[in-house]
Amino acid sequence: MLNITFKFHNYKRKDGTYQLLIRLRSSDQEKVIPTEIHIDKSKWDNSNKMVRSDHIAAQPINKLIKKYH
Repeated sequence: MLNITFKFHNYKRKDGTYQLLIRLRSSDQEKVIPTEIHIDKSKWDNSNKMVRSDHIAAQPINKLIKKYH
């Protein structure tokens, strides 16, 4: 079974944003895929795995996230 989750890169950019990463896991393997999405961690809704609506560019970013799913 493949498990897909999102996490943030450890590196904080000068503008205070972090790169969003996709983590794919199966029972014995793990792969992390970088995305071109950089957001503030406080704008991330972890329960829905989307950017919160109070983010300026929430709609286009959430469209990209849906494509990754």
